[in-house]
Amino acid sequence: MVSTATIIGVVVFALANVIFGNLEICDFSPQGKLRPMAITFCKARFGIGKSTEIICPHSINGNSYTIFPKNTENEAYAYHYPIEGVDDFDSLHPTIYKNIYGSIKKQHASMVHEESVLKLALRVTDDEILVNHGPRTFLYICMKEDTEADDDFIETIKAHLSNGRRIRMRHNRRYEMIPNVPIEFVNDGIGIVEVISMAKDTITHGCGDVPTNLFLNKADYDSETQSYSCEVDIINTPNVGFLCKGKLDPPDCIYRFYNMENELFTDGSNYYTIKKYRNDMYGTLLYGYFNEYVNPGNFFGKCYCRNVQTNEITATIVFKHRTEHLCSINMMLFSEYLQFDKWCDFKIHPGESVKITFLPENGFYDEDEEEYFNDPGSEDDHYVSTLVPKDVKSHCHWRVEHLSGPFRHGTLDQVLGVDVIEVDDTDRANGIIIINYKRPWSDNNIHNAHSINLVYCWRMHHWDRPFINERIAIIMITLLRETHEEFQWEDD
Repeated sequence: MVSTATIIGVVVFALANVIFGNLEICDFSPQGKLRPMAITFCKARFGIGKSTEIICPHSINGNSYTIFPKNTENEAYAYHYPIEGVDDFDSLHPTIYKNIYGSIKKQHASMVHEESVLKLALRVTDDEILVNHGPRTFLYICMKEDTEADDDFIETIKAHLSNGRRIRMRHNRRYEMIPNVPIEFVNDGIGIVEVISMAKDTITHGCGDVPTNLFLNKADYDSETQSYSCEVDIINTPNVGFLCKGKLDPPDCIYRFYNMENELFTDGSNYYTIKKYRNDMYGTLLYGYFNEYVNPGNFFGKCYCRNVQTNEITATIVFKHRTEHLCSINMMLFSEYLQFDKWCDFKIHPGESVKITFLPENGFYDEDEEEYFNDPGSEDDHYVSTLVPKDVKSHCHWRVEHLSGPFRHGTLDQVLGVDVIEVDDTDRANGIIIINYKRPWSDNNIHNAHSINLVYCWRMHHWDRPFINERIAIIMITLLRETHEEFQWEDD
């Protein structure tokens, strides 16, 4: 796509946030705060006892302004950072708050239209529980209401994100020129707010004895017993939480569990890191992190939360280890909350597999009718599905985990060795491939690496105009090498 925008430098200014007690304000409304042909940015913190307010003018020079991403009546959104190192695939998309942080209540954002400004407030009450679900930093942008998030827009914002971290402070104001980026949409200036979550811990999956938005997964509810339950994979959902307003059973859950026969046993490996938090309103939040480098074998364990007065079970959490994993692009594409970027993220040991299902690549999809078909016809709203690398059976994008930098491209045999990965693509025409991790790689291939990231990219784009409403999903598979003996436990 060839840009028609003007290509010159964009000046970046820093706007100091205004702090009133526990409230941090990024105010772009007074005249001169947003400068022509410039990006003005501001940083604020958000968490328990710390609120954020973003103020954006309704109009500048006759142009309507608003705060992006736009929220709906039922859901609040924010932008999140692109995935580090996935330079070929990254983008800037809105995501629901639940993908950024977890809390007891659904959301903490409120939008207020005043006479000359729009205010977005992020507030958390002192009795809340707040945990991280993803990157700690998320973004809001104050800019012209008719701005389209096309390639030019995304490239300019990405240039800011990569350069802004290196800007030096001069007289309490930071500024730097970002050269060679399109600025057509910046005419009257835009403001970017980087909000930093102050939640201390990352807890992604779990459940409890009260309805909550604390976890990414949805707990099952049994109306007969009036109890909640969930099941977690201790490798692929290692940041596990269990919220109990009653009493834990066993009291030292995650050190001790019940097995399938409801008999107590002790974790003999002690490879779980455990924390406990006490909240006066919601009870005890138990947090456990499993060491992913331990092969857990066929582990199964469970804990209960019981009513203090009746001893009835009010919640059950089951800890398991799965060896066959499913990444269903189709299921997530039609889900209530469409997410972007890293849709699937699996950590697997030798002997495990990942099945990826997606819309068949030689067919088309009608977004309005939610219907897949083989003939694109003459309509304008048809999309085509693509999975890369194209030669998935022999090639890969890879990176040693925990190392920064872009992913590299190579053949599976060159990177990992022969017969480490086997890809079954016999049913690719129907949108199915299976990746089998057969054995650990040898040190001759990648020295001193305990884990390797493989990344696959699924892309759904307009069949005639590739950049219209493009959707991109990242499938991350991390290959683990055992650094300890297989997980063991002891009967009490």
